[in-house]
Amino acid sequence: MMDKYLYSLIAFSATDIIGYNRFMTIKKTFADISEFLDCNTHDQMNLLRLKTELAEKILLNMKTQADMIIKKCEQKKIDFIPHNSSLYPPLLKEISDPPYLLYAQGKMNPTIPLIAVIGTRNSTPEAEQINRWFCETFAQYGLGVVSGLAKGHDAIASETILENEGYTVGVLGTAIDTIYPTSSTNLYHKIKEKGVLISEYPPGMTSTKWRFPRRNRIVSGLSQAVCVMQAPEKSGTMITVSIAAEQGKDVYAVPGNPMIAQNSGTNTLIQKGTRLALSPEEIIKDVLKSNPNLETIQFLAQETPPQIKKEAITTKTIEELDPSLSIEERNILKLAYHHIHIDEIVRTLEMNIATLNGLLTMMEIKGLIVQKPGQMYIKKELA
Repeated sequence: MMDKYLYSLIAFSATDIIGYNRFMTIKKTFADISEFLDCNTHDQMNLLRLKTELAEKILLNMKTQADMIIKKCEQKKIDFIPHNSSLYPPLLKEISDPPYLLYAQGKMNPTIPLIAVIGTRNSTPEAEQINRWFCETFAQYGLGVVSGLAKGHDAIASETILENEGYTVGVLGTAIDTIYPTSSTNLYHKIKEKGVLISEYPPGMTSTKWRFPRRNRIVSGLSQAVCVMQAPEKSGTMITVSIAAEQGKDVYAVPGNPMIAQNSGTNTLIQKGTRLALSPEEIIKDVLKSNPNLETIQFLAQETPPQIKKEAITTKTIEELDPSLSIEERNILKLAYHHIHIDEIVRTLEMNIATLNGLLTMMEIKGLIVQKPGQMYIKKELA
């Protein structure tokens, strides 16, 4: 038999008229919130200060709706995560209006530090490349990504983190069983298998535009930091940034070409004092400082970019390369089997920076390596 408290939360979530503030009114009025469901509709409406016939009809139908929701959740393997559950994300409890109940598909892991990666739906190829670089690096340090799963940067962030065996939380602005946009169907199923999809809206809830901005408070609320990849001046991304600032979150912005409209909002944020993110390591250091472990201590002590773990290149592969390559070029190629920063190459090979810059330039011209943002390099065949 289902717990009365959880049953009540499900009934409340079946309607938009019982948001966080009205839920708190119920919680403060009754020793057991289930007592509210036993009240007559007249008393319920007076307590919640509701007057319309529609509200009365909704309240009368709450228990019926709750029964239907429970049945659908059983059929579709949707889990309930109430606000008093150990699976409920601790950071989300700290926002001003946290959901009192989350619907989830997948595996919720509240112990993994999350970074919200957000950006415009109309992403540019260069910014998408930077997004993948950042998320790949986040995954290597055990950090998860949370996004609103919109087309563009949101989807790219979640896809990249999963491709690198990382963890992602997808926050829906629709009912938990509604896929939007439909182009993200494959991504949704992947997240259910390796991450978690969450929504404050039960299965069958009608989709409306106003729910999407409401979703953004959860995206930032779950995160320890918010990374803005690319955003024009007026966009949903900028709304999320405002919400994150109100929640006291650390916000980072990746600069972009000022001639491209999609970068105007991001560049303006930097002008106004938002933290500049020229590499993922700048965000990683700050996040890991509040999540100390051995790997974190080593990372902070070294103060060097993390090495992306890739399969080691074999001697045979190097010998098969152009025989005219110098020893220095071969050594650089060995290091560039993963993203590596120029400073790390200098330290490892003990080379003069001017000499190294010349070599790297020639290797780019030869098509051997590719320079990534933030003075990172990788073999061209792996780029």
